[in-house]
Amino acid sequence: MADVNFGWLARGARQHILSFLRELEPLAAGLAQELDAALRRRGFREDQVAALRAITPAAAARCRGVETFLRRVERSGRLLAALGLRPEQAAQALDDFEGLLARHLPGRFQPAREQLHSAVVFTLYRVFYELRERQVRRLEALARRAEEQERRRAP
Repeated sequence: MADVNFGWLARGARQHILSFLRELEPLAAGLAQELDAALRRRGFREDQVAALRAITPAAAARCRGVETFLRRVERSGRLLAALGLRPEQAAQALDDFEGLLARHLPGRFQPAREQLHSAVVFTLYRVFYELRERQVRRLEALARRAEEQERRRAP
């Protein structure tokens, strides 16, 4: 995957998100544990829970910048796909985390939370799309090879 520039995230949005993450940092571990428990109850395996935790604002609170976190989301997206999860499941885990935030930070940092959520979901869908596109190209190449072999065998 190409090295992606996250410049599309406006500077003001980045600053607002960073303020939110600084406020979230002391709560992050506890919220991550609550999310883990909820995901386990819904039947996710431990490796899937860990991969989903890595895309939450709790994980972002431990990063030094939004771009650094979104690069980690890219890597996590590839891992989520390898673990058999769909982007919709990842988005649902983010929604679950948002529900926890709404209880612990009611009405606070709503625009920043929405901006970060949108950036993470956008990044995940882009990664899943690129992986699917790569898989389609591989399958097309296999089909072409099979057609060529069949033509060679025909009298």
